[in-house]
Amino acid sequence: MQKIHFTFLIAGTLFLNACNTKKQESVTNDVSASESSYLGQKPPGLIPEPFAPGMVSTDNLEIEGVFALGMKEFFFTRQVKGEKPKTHIIKYENGKWHETYAEDRTGEVAISTDGKTMHLGNKYREKTSSGWSEEKSLGSNFDKIPIMRLTSSSLGTYVFDERDTIGTIRVSKIIDGIREKPRAMNGVFNKGKYTGHPFIAPDESYLIWDSVRENGHGDSDLYISFRQEDGSWGNAINMGEEINSDMEDAFGSVTPDGKYFFFHRVKLGESFEDSYANIFWVDALIIEHLKKQNDSSNKENLYLGQKPPGLTPEPFAPGIVTTDDWEIGGVFTPDLKEFYFLREIGNTEEDKKQVFMMIKKEDNQWQKLVVSPRVGQAFISPDGKIMHLGRRYKERTESGDWSEIKSLGVPFKDIPIMSLTTSSKSTYVFDAMGEGILRYSRLINGKRDEPKPFGKEINTGSANAHPFIAPDESYILWDGRRDNGYGKADIYVSFRQEDGSWSEAINLGDKINTNTSEFGARVTPDGKYLFFNRNVGKVKPTDTYENTDIFWVDAKIIEAYRPKK
Repeated sequence: MQKIHFTFLIAGTLFLNACNTKKQESVTNDVSASESSYLGQKPPGLIPEPFAPGMVSTDNLEIEGVFALGMKEFFFTRQVKGEKPKTHIIKYENGKWHETYAEDRTGEVAISTDGKTMHLGNKYREKTSSGWSEEKSLGSNFDKIPIMRLTSSSLGTYVFDERDTIGTIRVSKIIDGIREKPRAMNGVFNKGKYTGHPFIAPDESYLIWDSVRENGHGDSDLYISFRQEDGSWGNAINMGEEINSDMEDAFGSVTPDGKYFFFHRVKLGESFEDSYANIFWVDALIIEHLKKQNDSSNKENLYLGQKPPGLTPEPFAPGIVTTDDWEIGGVFTPDLKEFYFLREIGNTEEDKKQVFMMIKKEDNQWQKLVVSPRVGQAFISPDGKIMHLGRRYKERTESGDWSEIKSLGVPFKDIPIMSLTTSSKSTYVFDAMGEGILRYSRLINGKRDEPKPFGKEINTGSANAHPFIAPDESYILWDGRRDNGYGKADIYVSFRQEDGSWSEAINLGDKINTNTSEFGARVTPDGKYLFFNRNVGKVKPTDTYENTDIFWVDAKIIEAYRPKK
C-alpha cells in the first residue's frame, strides 16, 4: 500500500482493510465522570498526553477532537474496526459526562466562536433549541471547493483548506457586511508537499495548520504563524519536538476557554491493527512560549541578522550584501522581511551584468535570491503595496508576489526618472537623469497633480539626485554637488518648516560624506537606520571604474541636524 498522508483518508483505506470483520458497538451510553471540566480529566502540563484514555483515546482510531463553546460538548471522530468513521458527541448533562450519540461522519467538525454554527467543510449546521439543524450549504463560492476543515474567527473570517495536490489554504473575510470570495493565502502557509487543517484564533492573533515540509520531525508537523503589528503574518514556526513526533501530527486547535491545545497523532499501517490514531492535549501556554521565542528570535534576526551600527557608518552585511562586487540601492519592505538591492556580477567586461537582488526571510532564515536582470532602483511604498522603479512600478498581489511592471503613465513616463520615493500621503519625489532637478507631485483629492520643481533650498548646485522623502514628509534626503561639499557627491537633508516651506540644505557632515561619492540615501521603514551608497575605489583587478558598496548608520545622525524649536 502506498503511504497516504493526512487523516481524512482513514475513512476509505482502513474501512476497506477491515470490511469483513465483526462490527463493534460504537456508542457507549454512559461515560461518566465526577468532575465537570474536560471529561473529568486531570489537565496536562507542557508535555502532550492522550486525551481521556479509555473514554476518547482507545485502541480504536480517534481523531479530530474539539469542544463546543461552554465546554459541555466534545466532538471527535472514531473508527472502529469494520465500520466507517463516525462523529461521536460526549455531553455534560445532569452532573455527568455521557456519550449521547454517534453518526456517520460527514465532515471535520469546527464550532464557531459564538457556539451557534457547526462548520463541516463547505457545509454547516446551526444550533437550535433541540440540537443541530440539518446541513446547509455555505453558498456558491464554497460549494465547488473540496474543503476538509474550515474554522472561523470572532470577526467571521473563514480560513480553510482544500483536498487537492498541495492542500491550498484560503481565507474569506467579511468586508462591509459582505462575504468576500475565497483567496489563497501567501507562501507562509501554502508551502511544502502538503498543507491543511487550519485553525484561526478567535482574535486572529495566530493561525495553526499542519504541513509536510523539509526538515520536519515526521510525516506531517504542526506549524503556527503569529499576526504582526502591521497586520501581516509572521514566519511559519514549527511547533517543535514537544508537539511534533515521527508520526502525522495534525488538526490543531485551542479550546474555547483558551486553556488547552488539542491535536491528533496518526500512524497509518498496512492494516487496522498496524495503525495508530489518538487525540492529544497540552497546556496552551506552549503557544505563548513559542510567541516569546519567536519575538526574541525576530529581534535578533532583523536586518539580515547584522549587529546594528552606531553613529559611524559601516558596510552592510559584509559577505552577504557588501562584497567585492558592485552593489547599490538597499531597501527593506515595511515588515523588514525582504531586502532589495542591485549587484553587478561577472569577472570580465564582456560578461559583467547588473542583476536585481532580493534577500527574503522565510521560516526565520534569510535566503538570497536573484530576482531578475536590472529593472531599476527599487523603493517600497510606506504601506508595502507598491515597488517603485523610477517611472515604472509593481504592485503587491494577494499571493504576496509582485505584479508585472507597469507604467506610471503621463507625465511620468516621459521623464527619465532614476529614483522615485513616496510618502505616506502618496507624494512623489523624484529626479531626472542628466538634469540635476528634483521634483514632487502630490495626490490631491484623489488626483495626481503636475510635477513641480523644488525651490533653490534643494535645487542648488549640480547633479541633485536620488531623493528620499520621510513618510511623514518632515524631511528630504538627496545627494548633489555643491561648492562646500566634501567630495564628488554629498548627502544633504532639508527639514520641513512650520509654514510648510523647506529649510536650507544641510550637509550631513564628514561622518557620512567623504572625499569620494555618497548617494542614494534611504531610511529603513522603522525609522532606525540610514542606508546609503559609497564609492570605495577599484577593488577587483577587473574593475574599470570605482566600486560601490552599501553602508548603514544609526538614523539618529539625521535628527542631530534638525533645527531646534
